Amino acid sequence: SATASNVTSDEIIFEISPADPLVISQPLMLDLVRGQPFTLTPRVSGAMGSLTWDTNLTTRSTSAIDGSNGDIVQSALPGGLIYAASGGVISGTVSATATVGRWRGYKVCASDARGRVCSDEFTLNVR
Repeated sequence: SATASNVTSDEIIFEISPADPLVISQPLMLDLVRGQPFTLTPRVSGAMGSLTWDTNLTTRSTSAIDGSNGDIVQSALPGGLIYAASGGVISGTVSATATVGRWRGYKVCASDARGRVCSDEFTLNVR
């Protein structure tokens, strides 16, 4: 039999917390004025590693005016605005001839080391 007189124990405890998820957010309704500059820079939290924005803005695939509430569902942005995939930014000067109304159905999407996520759908209210 063996006897230990000076025994020590080293214990290492690791606590692993899950990383916060990637979240893209911005207001759900944004007011734009025809002929005025506009910029929307999405807020991002929880990104792991580098962030890559989708090449195109996600929009509804159809164009229509919803007669029940006057909302405009477009597959493009109001005239004068562009989407820059380098940062998920929508900017420009809203065309003086842009249709007045609530342009809805837009999302910005990006990917990090864990996968792809999109913002909630948002509306551009052109006045």
